[in-house]
Parts: sequence; C-alpha cells; structure tokens
Amino acid sequence: TERLSQKMLLRAKGNLDTLAWAYFFRGASRAYAAIRRGRKKKIVIALRDGIRALKDLKRALEYKPDLYDAYLALGIYDYAISEIPKYFKWLFFLRKKEDRRQKGLEEIRLAAEKGLYMKIPALDVLAWVLAYQGRTREAASIAERLVEMYPESRSFRWTLAFAHRRGGRWKEAEKVYDEILYLVLRDQIDCPYCIAVSLYWCARTKYYLRKYREASVYADVAYGLLRLVPSSDSKKSLKRSLLRLKKRLRRKLGPGEGREVPDFLRQVLENGG
Repeated sequence: TERLSQKMLLRAKGNLDTLAWAYFFRGASRAYAAIRRGRKKKIVIALRDGIRALKDLKRALEYKPDLYDAYLALGIYDYAISEIPKYFKWLFFLRKKEDRRQKGLEEIRLAAEKGLYMKIPALDVLAWVLAYQGRTREAASIAERLVEMYPESRSFRWTLAFAHRRGGRWKEAEKVYDEILYLVLRDQIDCPYCIAVSLYWCARTKYYLRKYREASVYADVAYGLLRLVPSSDSKKSLKRSLLRLKKRLRRKLGPGEGREVPDFLRQVLENGG
C-alpha cells in the first residue's frame, strides 16, 4: 500500500484529490504498521510510525477536508496513544490522556457515520472501543447491525461476543461463540489454531454459566488440538489460558467427570490426528 501511494504522489502533479487519497493510503499503511508494532510491545518504533502516519493523514485532510475515511486511522492512533503505559508519560504528546481518548473516539465515530470506504471497519472498531470502555450495550447494538448486514461474518461475531462478555452477558456470549465455532468448523477446518481459540471461548462462557462438564470437554479438545499448531507467542498464550481454565474446572468436577466428547468434536480430533 505504501509503494502504491508513493506512485500516486509522483503522478498527482497538483491534482488535490489524487494527492489527498495518496496521503491517505500512505498514512493508513503507516498507522497499521504502528498498531502491529504496538501489539508486539515495540513502543518506540510504533510511536515513530504513528507520528509519520499522523502527518500523512492530516495532509490528506488539508487537501480534501471531507475525506472522512482518514478519521478512522486518526481516531485509532489518538485512542491508542491514550492507552500507552504510564512510564512513557514524559513524552509531551502523551499528556491529557483523557482528552486524547475522547478525541479518538469522536474521530472513529465520524468515520463510522460519514466514511465512504472505511465505514464498516470504523463501525467494527467503534464497537470494540465502546465495549472496552464498558459501554457494552451500545457496542453490542452496533455489532448486531454488522452481523445482520454480513450474516456469514465471523469477524463481526467476535466483536459481538466481546461486547456481551465485557457486559457479563454470558448467555448471549455463549450463543455467539457457538455460532463462531460452527462457522470456523465449516470454513476453517484446516486451521487447528482457529478451532482451538473458538473452543476455548466456548469453554470459558460455559464455565461462567456453570456448565462445567460441557466446558471441560471443549477445553480438553482445544488443548489436544494445540499439538498441531506451530510454535508461536499466540499458541503459548492460548496454552496458558487453557491450562488455567482446566485447573479451575478440575476444582468443580470430580475425577473422570466431563470426559464424554460429542460426535462433532470427536470428528475434529480424528481429522486433526
């Protein structure tokens, strides 16, 4: 995307509309890189990429003030900056975190309401941010709209399940996670990690609903599938989460309880083996 935007900048030759879109694409690409590095805890590099992205996106809006799609990346950046660990507070642009957080939320909402190409992704991000802030009913309402618009989507169901889970609505979350598992088994049967993650969240919701036997089966199958997943930080994190959940379940169940595996999960194990 950055290479394409560089070519657009060279060809723009004073065309303000083309310049705006070129800076937008380059800024969005750099913003994505900043988010990716931030997730890997590479804070300094992420900040560098984020500042470069910010300059590009602001330049895009100078050339085309109604390019509302640019506000999604701006909003994500501003919101992410407000969540940076406290030991970076000496950086001048990290002050007034609450103001930055609110500004980011408003920018994301603007992209969701008026964006052309980024409207749907902006709605999804808005739902996640609202759920993270504890405004889970509003988040779930947005996510439900997205699921209605894209009924085959797993991604928007993950958002909806997250909103219900954050709100402590475990029954609603269970229904959505069961739907996700169905779609994963239908469309991603060759991805043991995807299946294991889905099973983990099904197990966790069932645990909170006190369906301990059922939860134990799902957790055991998920743990068994991990042997097929290549080593990675994601695998290690999921393995730790499963071990914690299995330990909790052992306290709730007697020896040997919860071991009867449903046919559809037995098939998953057999196919994986």
